[in-house]
Amino acid sequence: MSINHTEAVVIGSTNLVEADRIISVYSPDFGQIRGVAHGVKRIKNRFGSALEPLTHIQIIYKDRPNRELQIFQQADIINSNQTLRDDIICLCAGLYVAELVQKFTPVGGDAQPAIFLLLLKTLALLSTKADTISILRIFEVRFLDLLGYKPNLSQCLCCQALPQGYGWGYSPSKGGLICPACRKRIRDTLSLSPGGIKFLVQAMQMDLDRVGRLRILPSSQGELENILQSMLMMHLCAPLKSYPILKGLM
Repeated sequence: MSINHTEAVVIGSTNLVEADRIISVYSPDFGQIRGVAHGVKRIKNRFGSALEPLTHIQIIYKDRPNRELQIFQQADIINSNQTLRDDIICLCAGLYVAELVQKFTPVGGDAQPAIFLLLLKTLALLSTKADTISILRIFEVRFLDLLGYKPNLSQCLCCQALPQGYGWGYSPSKGGLICPACRKRIRDTLSLSPGGIKFLVQAMQMDLDRVGRLRILPSSQGELENILQSMLMMHLCAPLKSYPILKGLM
């Protein structure tokens, strides 16, 4: 049994027994870690508020090989993301992003520092109370890319025609664009306008420090939500709890 130190973001928690709780965090060094925090539900505990969801922390834990649950010993707050918590829509958006990371990354799997950076950057953007819808779509498409489900937006998957004009669609099952002529043969195509294509291309290519400047055209909001949610649900085994709540608020 070794003692590990790592930076992490709290992405979920579940009550265990009495004063204990199971905490899920995502770190750049070890990927997703699940551990038991003993006594965390007591009014006075050694963790304070450090293990609240969406908190950016430095954590110390006992690594138990071949065990899914580790033992969290200490957590110190780097950033509480309190500004994000002060707005109910921003908070729910942050919880949705955290739930995606929790559901899509295996406990004890390979660490992906790029996912950790994307999560941190997205929470920071949500804290600015900017365009929440655009921020969520940017996160979704970049997250899918990092998971290995990068959308093909360069040409029609069937005939290799280059995207231009209207009438194009996107096939979640095939993972790419379908031209107007080929859409007749692909049943699951969802409409995607030139503005929607442009947004997705920019969201994937733009430097992470600049993506907060991107804005979705109002006419493209619905189609991008449909496409990205369809892609996420194709690869997810269980329904999300947070997204219906967020949708209701927005």
